[in-house]
Amino acid sequence: MSLFLYSPLSYCYQVKFLDDAKRFIEINKKPQKVVSLSPSITEILYEIGEEEHIKGITYYDEYVIEGAHIVGGFLYPSTKRIKEINPDIIFCSKRHRKIINGFEKNGVKIIVFEPNDIPSLYRTIKILSDIFEKKDNGLRLIKKIKYQIDHIQKKLSHIKKQQRLRVMRIMGRDVLMTPTINSFQTQLIKLAGGIPPNFQGQGSIIEVSKRDWLNFNPQVVYFCGGDKRLINKIKTLPGWKDVSAIKNNRIYSYPCALTCRLSAHTGYFVSWLASDIYSKEFLDDRYWVNKDKIISKRKIPISLGYIKSVNIIKSSIFDFINKTILITFEKPINIISTLEGPRYNIINIGNHYTPPPCWRITHHLGLEKSRKRIYNTLQIKEEDSSLLFTGADMDNLAMIKKEYKDLAVYVFATAGVKTNAMRMSKDMGCYYEIDPGTINMIIMTNVKLTPRAMTRAIITATEAKSALLNDLDIRSSYNPQIYQATGTGTDNIIIVQGDGEFTLDNAGGHSKLGELIAKAVYDAVKIAIEKQNRLIEDRSIFKKLNERDISIFDIVYNSELIPKNKKELFVQKLEDLFLKKEYASIMQEFLVLSDEYEKGHIKDISAVSKLGQLVLSSISGKENKEVKTFVNDNNIPKVLKIGLNSFLTAVEESVTNQ
Repeated sequence: MSLFLYSPLSYCYQVKFLDDAKRFIEINKKPQKVVSLSPSITEILYEIGEEEHIKGITYYDEYVIEGAHIVGGFLYPSTKRIKEINPDIIFCSKRHRKIINGFEKNGVKIIVFEPNDIPSLYRTIKILSDIFEKKDNGLRLIKKIKYQIDHIQKKLSHIKKQQRLRVMRIMGRDVLMTPTINSFQTQLIKLAGGIPPNFQGQGSIIEVSKRDWLNFNPQVVYFCGGDKRLINKIKTLPGWKDVSAIKNNRIYSYPCALTCRLSAHTGYFVSWLASDIYSKEFLDDRYWVNKDKIISKRKIPISLGYIKSVNIIKSSIFDFINKTILITFEKPINIISTLEGPRYNIINIGNHYTPPPCWRITHHLGLEKSRKRIYNTLQIKEEDSSLLFTGADMDNLAMIKKEYKDLAVYVFATAGVKTNAMRMSKDMGCYYEIDPGTINMIIMTNVKLTPRAMTRAIITATEAKSALLNDLDIRSSYNPQIYQATGTGTDNIIIVQGDGEFTLDNAGGHSKLGELIAKAVYDAVKIAIEKQNRLIEDRSIFKKLNERDISIFDIVYNSELIPKNKKELFVQKLEDLFLKKEYASIMQEFLVLSDEYEKGHIKDISAVSKLGQLVLSSISGKENKEVKTFVNDNNIPKVLKIGLNSFLTAVEESVTNQ
């Protein structure tokens, strides 16, 4: 059992505990410069409000932390980059033996945190909140996770043991792997009401044979990230494709940040997983802990004469927390909604967030019945109200106001672009039904708009949104290596006719109204994307590659030219190169050139090949050295292959000379 001691004297800072490597840690001064090599710890620190002192993170971290430098990947962080930060504390895992041995000698406090079950997660949060004097925030976070897990346990109590489903976490690229019985991932399956396989083995992950796969016969399987390739392979293999989960298409995908670690959002993941496994059961209100109701309202001040109120409403719907921005008018007003078309004499408009645990539940119920339930809970009528629907959390809402003399434009936006972004005219449409929006906007002005101005405002707003996605280099979710996104497949806009002393008839690009709408939309969607997806303009080359579904680790480990005993070193050397601004910028040039080549703007790539030669010469110090073909993945565009091969050839030269 870990020891935890804390001095209660407010004038005497002192924190003592055993870390997860069973080492006694004593801290007598609040740390000012911290490096976190564990995304799990970074997430907890952010959620308890302690991002101020985080100065170093890995490129696997999801959070945008101002002033934090990337020090490499989780497996092979750069000691040079960490030294440049000169941290007081380094949070790491047992795997970081080189970091532990190297920095501990120099007096840097090394703390190992590897929560491997729910109690150890709570303990980690408590210690971190004490170290950074965020005790109340830490207790609130623990309380939130406990509530989410306890809530699911109450719902699951109505499902008999013989009704429980067999659930397996799928991992791997070429070989099927799954967590062992003692892994925290297996514990999460149990908390979500699933029956996990009872596979024994060394470590936390084990290879699964075809015989074990068929004997267990999973009814639900789930995966994250690049594991999708393995799933697609299993779907085609005789025998492997014959288990219940594959035949019934009960294959679910979740963000790696939820599946691969215990952290601040673990309770949220348990809720989501349980709801996907038992979505039909959870649709039945006999399984509910809470009835449909409004829980709270928070007013947002706005100075528009025809607006009666603007509220963020938190509600319980389908037994999970939903959130809505609801705008109520002083008198009936006309609107245009891209979800519903023209609507007349409207009293309420809004944007409603349905959380992931409800998604599959509402799918079973159907869109119309789900809407009716939402309207009833919010105590508004469908005949005089109009809502948009989104999976983007209303906590990440952006509100922007733009003014010119007496003219004012307000834009409320939510945006999520990680799973549904697409490039119109290139990506394929597969559905006829209308889905809830992913980039949703409500646009209001302090003047009255004619129908012409209202419809033209939709074009103006759409162009501004697409310009922002282009500037941010948001990738298509379906063809990320080739296309930038122009929007998501389910975007929607509400334009309010408004009221005022003046009436405007033009919202096009040449008009002042159009300019304000475009600028407000651009800024609002940018903020909403940063809040929801943590995507900013100045993100690392590592994230840019990952957004194109290109993994440095996979490229190296899949290359037949790199010996097995050198692969780890290749990854480390390539990461070190991309940590240098000049080489990160050159790789960014290859990304830009690749997009231009795929659009047909560049016909001859001989200049690109010369750039690759220059990169190789610059790094290796040798002229006219041949660029080798390390990357054979046909999914990676030609120009990106040239860039990656030039860097890898340079890395080989470095490794050979080492």
